[in-house]
Amino acid sequence: MIRQDKITFLISTLENIDLYKSINYDSYVNHNTFEASTDIERFFKRLGVVSKNNKNISQILTEYLPVNKHDFLRKVLLRFTADFCYKNSPKCNDCVLDISCDYYNKKNDWSK
Repeated sequence: MIRQDKITFLISTLENIDLYKSINYDSYVNHNTFEASTDIERFFKRLGVVSKNNKNISQILTEYLPVNKHDFLRKVLLRFTADFCYKNSPKCNDCVLDISCDYYNKKNDWSK
């Protein structure tokens, strides 16, 4: 299952954060594949865009992310995961996405 509503919220939120507005990205489509690093996969699972049991996250996200946003999301999310969404002890209380984050709100895959 993929949460398209969370993808839309994510993009609109990140595009309006001053820190990320300054990141240069290529809106032209160079290839049609979204390459998700381990940090980005963890982020999308925590947010609840994809189930934490999903495999082939890059393939799933390639199908659902707007193609002209691939480079933007890759660059911004690498920065975002370095700033907030750490593997251990993420800074959830400082995160602007906390209201929609399954991990922070202990929902769905993270309810236990």
